[in-house]
Amino acid sequence: MPERPSQEVAPALGGNLRRVHERIDAARRRSGRPDEVTLVVVAKGRAAADVRRVVDLGARDVAESRVQEARAKAAELGPLLAARGVRRHLIGPLQRNKVNAALELFDLVQSVDSLRLGSKIAAAAAARGSPARVLLQVNGGEEPGKHGVAPAETEDAARALAEMPGLELAGLMAVTPLDAGERELRGIFRRVRGTFDALRTGAAALDLRHLSMGMSGDFELAIEEGATMVRVGSAVFAPDERPGRRSGERSWI
Repeated sequence: MPERPSQEVAPALGGNLRRVHERIDAARRRSGRPDEVTLVVVAKGRAAADVRRVVDLGARDVAESRVQEARAKAAELGPLLAARGVRRHLIGPLQRNKVNAALELFDLVQSVDSLRLGSKIAAAAAARGSPARVLLQVNGGEEPGKHGVAPAETEDAARALAEMPGLELAGLMAVTPLDAGERELRGIFRRVRGTFDALRTGAAALDLRHLSMGMSGDFELAIEEGATMVRVGSAVFAPDERPGRRSGERSWI
């Protein structure tokens, strides 16, 4: 029997998704931006039936944090996602021994947090004969326990990744401290945006399209500071989500 959406998620999902899109559009208008912002719905910890429903409601970008969880859902959801043209994102840490599985499951690996991992992905993609689309993960708050390159190292790391055969570097992804206030967040977003713009200009410009910044607690700030892609989970799925809530990882994503 197919898995049913959780009872507390199902009634609220359509309204939550609509409100997130409205908040995205409002943030774009406040910052005077004519370009589109991609909403990536984070399905970490959600039932396959809930993911199916959000796709039925129009979501076209869905993210997972773990290869194992994505693989488990793929058996049921794979044909649907392919038929709807849904793009699959990996946003969590990727172990090198799971690179081949990740390349089978995901269209964009956002969490390339080191040149060593990038090199492993490049080699695996070259062996498959199909380039891997990736983002370079930036540890915006330079937190010791978080993955990603330091902001000061981002430009050099991005250029090194862009030179690797088998990789298509599509942009940057920023992670920020959970307890950061608005001033700190804006500073991080601006710095990463500045590096993103620098990489796309000048004689050695890279063709970068995506700046993935912001989650449920701060995606509006991220859009105001230049994000082209936001990663939102609990604001879509949780019926008690409130704007600006940053009380922990679940509401944060």
